[in-house]
Amino acid sequence: MSLREKADVIVTTGSTARAENYRPSRFAPITVISRKPESLAKLPLFVNSGTFSNQVFQPSQDELFTELTGYLKEQGHSRFLFEGGPSLLNSLSTQAGAISIVLNIANAKDLSLVEPETLLVALNPALRGLTLQDDAAIGTNRVTRWSVTA
Repeated sequence: MSLREKADVIVTTGSTARAENYRPSRFAPITVISRKPESLAKLPLFVNSGTFSNQVFQPSQDELFTELTGYLKEQGHSRFLFEGGPSLLNSLSTQAGAISIVLNIANAKDLSLVEPETLLVALNPALRGLTLQDDAAIGTNRVTRWSVTA
């Protein structure tokens, strides 16, 4: 929630929006990256958009983040929060340059068995050797923040 509160736009993929049945945010508009916008029409995010105008971004080239961040900056956004799974993480880490990655491990039965760096590298081997900035256990969740520089 605190990350959403600090963003001027939340960005996710169509796959994540569908899998998590995305709803409107009370903090910022949501932009969904999708080549099939019609597949998102029945999501609560678009049925009842709430306070903000949510939208779909249809990428047209391989440099997704160059195109997307340019589009978002044209709309006046400067603080982007990318929420998604391994494919978004892979694109983001190879195209975006300097970023921070927050890895949330939810509902772990035994947090002492969870090794965040192992999971991060399993998601994307190119992320090996990142700098751990924060590591917090909250109930059955473990939240870590990593820094990546270009």
